[in-house]
Amino acid sequence: MLRRCLDFKNKKYKKYGGATPPVTVHPAWVSPKYGGDEHGYERFLEYMGPRPPGTSLDRWPNPAGNYEPGNCRWATLKEQRANRREPGRSYGKLTVAQVNEIRAAWDRGEATQIALAARFGVDNTTIHCVVHRKTHRARRVG
Repeated sequence: MLRRCLDFKNKKYKKYGGATPPVTVHPAWVSPKYGGDEHGYERFLEYMGPRPPGTSLDRWPNPAGNYEPGNCRWATLKEQRANRREPGRSYGKLTVAQVNEIRAAWDRGEATQIALAARFGVDNTTIHCVVHRKTHRARRVG
């Protein structure tokens, strides 16, 4: 997590810390090597607990979100595959039809982002990204 998001020499940095917008790590979890303090890893473990066998760290429920409390879990490979982003087809729990419905409702001024998040069962960040066209390649309805 830290290397992908904070070490520009890491081969995966481009897709994480170097992406637009970048994937960030909760500041309290950052180790001294990357500008945090000596308790970063301890705080991460305190929040997440030790890694169960057969799992790895996953950004969930928002796979486009950051590594932060409320958006991380230990997940099996099967769970992580179900949480994958497929541009233009689905995003987390949203289908293309739902993305179009969200955008249409937003464009007509029918609902707030908070209301849309509650209605579609996703977080506010996901709705923000959908309505501001920062994610999804689904075509606009209307």
